[in-house]
Amino acid sequence: LYRLTRSPLFSISLLFYNFVQYICLFTFREHQCILNMENKIVNNIIDILRNDLQMKVKWKDTVNKEYDGELVIKTNDYETGLKADYKREIKKHNLVQILDLKARYDELIVLADIIYPEIKDTLKKNNINYIDGAGNMYLRTKNLYCYIKGNRNEIPEDKFKGRLFGKG
Repeated sequence: LYRLTRSPLFSISLLFYNFVQYICLFTFREHQCILNMENKIVNNIIDILRNDLQMKVKWKDTVNKEYDGELVIKTNDYETGLKADYKREIKKHNLVQILDLKARYDELIVLADIIYPEIKDTLKKNNINYIDGAGNMYLRTKNLYCYIKGNRNEIPEDKFKGRLFGKG
C-alpha cells in the first residue's frame, strides 16, 4: 500500500480526482447563481405586469427542456398561456434559437433583463412577444395587444463601485 500511494500514477489520479471534485463544485455553484439570476428576472417581469398593468399573472415551471416555463396572463374574461424563454440579455446570436422556438410554439414570449433595440425590432417583425426588465414589451395574442416602448433599465449605484476603469 505504501508503494502504491507513492507512485506517480497514484499522485496523478488523486490530483485528477480532486480537480474533478473542484470543477463539479464550481459548476454546481455557478448553476445555482444562474438559476437565482433567472428567477430574479422572471419575478421582476411578473411584478411589472401585476403592479404597473394590473394583470393577473401566473408562472408555471415546465419539465420540457425546449422552453423555460409558461406565463399565464389573465385579463377580464380571457386567459392565455405563453411558452416562455428567458435569458439575461438577448443578442443577435440568440435569434436563431428564438425563431426556431417560434416555429414550434405559436404562443411564445421572450423574457430578458436586457433586449437591445434592433433585437426588439426583429422580434416584433416576426410577431414574437417579449418583455424586458425595464418594462418595455410587445404582447400580441388573440384578445390582447400591449406595446410599451421607451422605459430604461435602472443601473444600481454599486454596480461600478470598485472597478478600475468604471464609473467612480
